[in-house]
Amino acid sequence: MRGVLQGRAHQPINIREPVTAGSDRGQIRVRSGSDPGLTPKVGAAALGAKLVTVFGGNAAQGLHSHLATIMLLNPETGALLALLDGRYITEARTAAVSAVSSRLLARKTAQSVAILGTGVQARSHLDALSRVHRLRQITFF
Repeated sequence: MRGVLQGRAHQPINIREPVTAGSDRGQIRVRSGSDPGLTPKVGAAALGAKLVTVFGGNAAQGLHSHLATIMLLNPETGALLALLDGRYITEARTAAVSAVSSRLLARKTAQSVAILGTGVQARSHLDALSRVHRLRQITFF
């Protein structure tokens, strides 16, 4: 986030493509980003991409509707460094950003939260927000 704000990191617009798998229409989303880093000693360079698939019919097969794969690449050669299951990483990162924002922007005495939805993101947000606030009232819509 700091790299984006400083104009150093690059995050192009996401690509979204429709996909047909059997009778289920889905979508594949491609996100990529790079950051040359501050200097070799202060901050490491980064290059990566995330592939997200969205298939509503996955629930019938016991799968999440949103699945993700993250690829970390060597920023000097493009060689694959790591291949990660991105579903949990996305869940945790999204909630962490909300928690940091809430910690910086909410009243210091805030003790209640309202969350829209009851799915995966609701659970991860409640976990993250309760780490930065002493919550006494939680409302789900």
